[in-house]
Amino acid sequence: MRPFVMAAILAILPGIGLGSLSLEAQKPKRVIQPVAAQAPQQPKAPLVRSKGYKPLTPAQRRTYHDENTRRHGHPIKRMAENTVNPPAFDCSSRGWICPTWDQGQCGDCYLDATVRQMTCAFIKNGYGKNDGSFALSVQFGLDCQNFGGCDGGNGTEVIAWAKKNGWIAETYIDSTGKTINDYPPYSASPRSCRAQPGAKKWIIADWGFIDTDGAFDIEYMKTAMTNFGGLNIAIDAGGQFGNGTSTITRLGDSIDHEIMATAYDDNHDNGDGTKGAVLLWNQWGQDWGTGGFRWCSYSACRHIVDWFWVSVTPLPPPTPPTPPVPPTPPATTYVLFEGAKQVGSLTGYPTLPAAETDAHGIATKDNVPVSILAAGSVVEVVQPGTPPPLPPSPTGSGTFTLTLTGPLTVTSADGTMSVVLPTQTISGVMNVTSGPGISPKK
Repeated sequence: MRPFVMAAILAILPGIGLGSLSLEAQKPKRVIQPVAAQAPQQPKAPLVRSKGYKPLTPAQRRTYHDENTRRHGHPIKRMAENTVNPPAFDCSSRGWICPTWDQGQCGDCYLDATVRQMTCAFIKNGYGKNDGSFALSVQFGLDCQNFGGCDGGNGTEVIAWAKKNGWIAETYIDSTGKTINDYPPYSASPRSCRAQPGAKKWIIADWGFIDTDGAFDIEYMKTAMTNFGGLNIAIDAGGQFGNGTSTITRLGDSIDHEIMATAYDDNHDNGDGTKGAVLLWNQWGQDWGTGGFRWCSYSACRHIVDWFWVSVTPLPPPTPPTPPVPPTPPATTYVLFEGAKQVGSLTGYPTLPAAETDAHGIATKDNVPVSILAAGSVVEVVQPGTPPPLPPSPTGSGTFTLTLTGPLTVTSADGTMSVVLPTQTISGVMNVTSGPGISPKK
């Protein structure tokens, strides 16, 4: 090979990707650029989203509570009394939570939170998967019922209506594996109702506040979540709630937003020296908090209201009240006399002391005769005051207390045996089979 041919070949080698065979003179020079100083990371700007919660009046809340109590009593209280809740619980890790939602610029948070809660309740009970293939329709609530639309409302009104009437799904997979789309997707604005005849109605079994007034109670919250899944809550969406990823430790009381709570952890470090928090799940998309979730300390949760649960399976009815115990007849004290001398008293049911007029003694306590005899005379049983006479020949049984003022000689009816009794009190059960009645001593 001639020299000029070799030079030509070497000249074209870099162009066909064999740069390692190129001449040193052909390598480009490396230029090192200075690294620009990075600006400090700015906190997230608050998300601009609509809210839409409208509070219940005290009368409305009481009405819902009374209706729930008639149906199922206070199940959370009953469960909490017999349950030791785990220190941490997460509905997401159990597959009970559907994809994060974005309500957009429509003030229907009350619908979003409640419909998502129902969706998750059905997923929890095996009616669908948490991958978005099963979802009840929020748009159905905007279009087909006057709950408040994008101008706000309250989730308790939605859930109460859904329990009675059922709810239409946006999408679900039927028993044959076919995807069914029963309602158009969410558009963040009300339209005319497009429900089709024959669309399946998904009906929840029940719902209720975790406490009598929807207030926060840590143990009731845990019991409700571990048994029923995510809880619906109402919150002040100002201040710390607006955006960020750190734990919320302060909340206001201007309640204006409805979301869900899906986990709790007694050992979560809140960053302010306290531990214990609830995981909130908002519907402002993935950009709020961490993927739509954010922790809130137990202390701040005390400013959250309207905590309620949803159940797809029926609850047992309330335990019937215990029948009232019949009132015990008032005990009457009778005074015992030997002639004109008071020798003791007898306290018991009014019909029993009549037996004391039987000179032979009807009942005994530890072989001590209840009927008292002295010097061959009958010790009279006298009722204080002037009540009506006792009925003759009473029958029955009851307790008695006999107090004797000793020393008192008790002699058998035939006079063959006598016993000196000290002052004492005798209690027992007297069985009366027969005996004459008595009249008050005049």
